[in-house]
Amino acid sequence: MDSSPVGAASSPAPAKRSKRLYVYWGIALVVLLGVAGIAKLVIPVFQTRGVVTEYAQAVSGEWPSKREFDRDAAVKKLGNNETAASRIRRYVQWPDFIALCKDEAIWLLGGCGEPGAEALAGILRNAPRSQERESAALAVFWMRRPPATVIPALIQALKDPDEDVRAQAAKALGRYKADAATAIPNLRRCLGDASGHVRRLSAWALGAIGPAASDALPDLQKRLKDTDARVRESASWAIWKITGKVNVYVSTLCSLLPPGSGMRSESVCSSLGRLGPMAKNAVPSLVKRLDDSEPMVQIAACEALGAIGPQAKAAVPALEQKMAKGILQVSDAAEKALQLIRQQHGQPLKAAKEKKK
Repeated sequence: MDSSPVGAASSPAPAKRSKRLYVYWGIALVVLLGVAGIAKLVIPVFQTRGVVTEYAQAVSGEWPSKREFDRDAAVKKLGNNETAASRIRRYVQWPDFIALCKDEAIWLLGGCGEPGAEALAGILRNAPRSQERESAALAVFWMRRPPATVIPALIQALKDPDEDVRAQAAKALGRYKADAATAIPNLRRCLGDASGHVRRLSAWALGAIGPAASDALPDLQKRLKDTDARVRESASWAIWKITGKVNVYVSTLCSLLPPGSGMRSESVCSSLGRLGPMAKNAVPSLVKRLDDSEPMVQIAACEALGAIGPQAKAAVPALEQKMAKGILQVSDAAEKALQLIRQQHGQPLKAAKEKKK
């Protein structure tokens, strides 16, 4: 029996099976390569997320100095500055449900040197969320030596639609001091911003730039009549830093010491105290605050008078009275102030102490 016709008809079957096998192997290879590619892309993202979230937990509620210390340790876990900046830059581009704690990740870029600065400039220009742009400006401010390459991006950010971004960009420009002189025209424009926060930090930045910002003095003089007290304070400080004349700043601070202003008065007293003898014209205003209803304001006033030193001798009678009749903390602060005021005159505290007894 001749079986050749049957064998000829069935011979293509193994060939078809072989082709299908090749197809299956090809598909499997493509899938494997795809999975490997995805793993190569995703695994570093989750590794970065682990470092970022650990950093975020470590610095929650901490002061910037602690944040800076932990930032450097976190960056080292991600590699050298260039590698770390590259990984963080890719990380913040992922959706929020994958890339957690993006603000802290952006802060970490501030610890990556020049590569991190380039990434921050890119975020300032292109990030869709205003919170990310604000965090980038803040990260620049806290860099140890912010590279000048970021200045153009910060100047551009002064026109950002979000007021917090504009404010932090102005603050970051002040960090460059005289090197940010190219930003002076834009900062002058920001002195007329609708946001008091932006006006205040723009004035501060001009003061930080120093004498090179002398063209901004007319604009700063106008801000001395601003409706926002903090803007007036910042503008007067800037005038002092640009001109070297402190009287405008002292008189502005004194005008911010109305009765019953609580913590605000305490802060102003502290600012006057930091000026030391330069705040001698503030002595009458500080003496009035010795009778403030808030003990903390009284203590701050005592400390400021003590910092002014012998030039605050007009405050001696009021301080003696506080030492004799004030509550314990205020009495102690008054005693220390008297010691500082009398230190160059060798006058004893015996009489006031006897009154206190």
